[in-house]
Amino acid sequence: MPKRARKSPEFGQWVKRARLACGKSQKDLADEASLKQQYWSKIEVGMVPSEDELARICHVLGKAEQEAQKILGIVTKSDELEHRLEEEFTAFKNWLIGLPPPVHIYIIREDEEPVDKNSIYLHYEILEAKSKFKISILFRYSDRAVWLSFQQLARSIEKEWTTQGKDLNDLRGRLAGYYRNTKSQEDREESTPLPLPQPAVVVVDSTGPYLFSYGLHPQVFVNQEQTSVMDYIMPNKNIVLSTTLRHRARLLYNWIETEEFAGRPSRERWREIPLDQPAKASKSRMSD
Repeated sequence: MPKRARKSPEFGQWVKRARLACGKSQKDLADEASLKQQYWSKIEVGMVPSEDELARICHVLGKAEQEAQKILGIVTKSDELEHRLEEEFTAFKNWLIGLPPPVHIYIIREDEEPVDKNSIYLHYEILEAKSKFKISILFRYSDRAVWLSFQQLARSIEKEWTTQGKDLNDLRGRLAGYYRNTKSQEDREESTPLPLPQPAVVVVDSTGPYLFSYGLHPQVFVNQEQTSVMDYIMPNKNIVLSTTLRHRARLLYNWIETEEFAGRPSRERWREIPLDQPAKASKSRMSD
C-alpha cells in the first residue's frame, strides 16, 4: 500500500500569504522558482517541497529560509515519529511471523475502530504477511453504533485485498469482528472495569498468550496510568509495547473465552458482526 506524501497545511498557508503579499500569481512565482504552476498550487494546500525547492521558494517570496524551516519543524517531528512507528510495527510484524502456528490476534476495544489509512494499512499488512494469521476484533460492549465501525474497516480491507488480486474467501476466513453478548457484558456503572489498557492486543500462539497495547490512542496512556501499569506508553510514542507480564495476558485471554485454543471467541459470550448488512450509524444498542 502506498505511503502518504508529507503534508503541512500551516506551511501551505504561509506560502499563500507570502505570495499574496507580493501581489503575484502562482504561475509568476512558480516560473521564477523553476517550478510548475500545478506543483506550486499543491504546495499552497500543504505539500512539503524538497530542501532545494524550499530554498528557491523562499528566495522568490523574499522570505528567510529559517522562517520556513521553523514552520516545517512540526512536519519534521511528525516524520520522525511516523518513521519510528513504522519501524516498531515492522518489528512487531516480524515477531509475529516467527511465532509457531496457529497465531490468533485478538484486538479488544471499548471505542470505535478507527477507519482511516493507518488502521487499514496495519490490519492489511499483518493479514497479508502470513496465511497463518487470524485477527478477531472484539468490542467489549454491545453498542451497535460502536461495533458498526468494524464493518466499515472490513470492507475497506476487502477492497484493497481484491484490488491486489487476492482471494476474498481467504480474507473472510481470517478476519472477523465480535461484540459482547449483552447477557455476558459487564455493567459499566457497577462492575469493576477490566484493569487493562484499552485498546489491547492478545496474541496467542502454540506457547500461550502475549499482551500488547497498540495504536496512537491517547486513552491508552490514561488508562494504563490509572491502573498503575508502570510500563505505560507515553502519548503518541509507540504503536505496540509488550507489558512483559504474561500472567496479565493469560487473565485477559481467559476473559475472552474461546471455543478452542487460539480459536473463535465463545458463541455464548460473543456475537459475530455480520458483514452482509449495511453499516449505518445508529445510537441504539443491539439486543440479543
